Amino acid sequence: MRKTIEELETQAAQMLAKLGYKSGTIESYRASWGKARRWCSQRGVEWFGADEEHQLFEQLGLNENVLSPANRAVRRHIRALLSVENDGCLPGLSRPAPDDLPDRFGQVFEAYASHLEQRRLAHATRLGQVSLIRKFITGLAVEDFEDLSVEDVIAHMEACTKMTAQTKAGILYAIRAFTRWAAEEELCSPAVAAAMPVIPDHKYTSLPSAYAVVCDQLFVGRFGAGILPS
Repeated sequence: MRKTIEELETQAAQMLAKLGYKSGTIESYRASWGKARRWCSQRGVEWFGADEEHQLFEQLGLNENVLSPANRAVRRHIRALLSVENDGCLPGLSRPAPDDLPDRFGQVFEAYASHLEQRRLAHATRLGQVSLIRKFITGLAVEDFEDLSVEDVIAHMEACTKMTAQTKAGILYAIRAFTRWAAEEELCSPAVAAAMPVIPDHKYTSLPSAYAVVCDQLFVGRFGAGILPS
């Protein structure tokens, strides 16, 4: 189903908020989206898709090989509109192709995706969570999901060290929710979910176990205090 530029803006803004982006950063995205919205309005463009994005970039000179930092940011911000809609994540984050998902984890992934759908989450939220968990599962080195450990989570987070603290916190929250579900379904050890850092001021917040406190210190030590936003 095709969407208007306003609908895509709303969806992308929800994704940014769920990932913990600061309000100032979201406003920067909105400013870039405003350029796209005005372009659509001036040309009577009702639906915004890949063809419209290409035409917009051509006419704004955003397809050049060499761009100023400001224009690179505008291009990235506008690309987020269709990236969130089509891929469930922001441009710049790795988006594994469907065939990259290991067969041995296919059933676990599909079951969790179904679980999120049954929770009736907002479309953008569900797509974002599915995308983050797909990337996490794709990179697992274990042969059997029952062997999942907190060390696997740490290895994944170490691959995300160049991302902002807010983005890392969003990834960590998604993995924590996933491992809680997996433990409840008896697909992995409850110790993995118990060891995950608690995200304060969230409905899933609970008093951490002694093991979780140690793990919190490990995560903070490796990835910075910003990984646990208040």
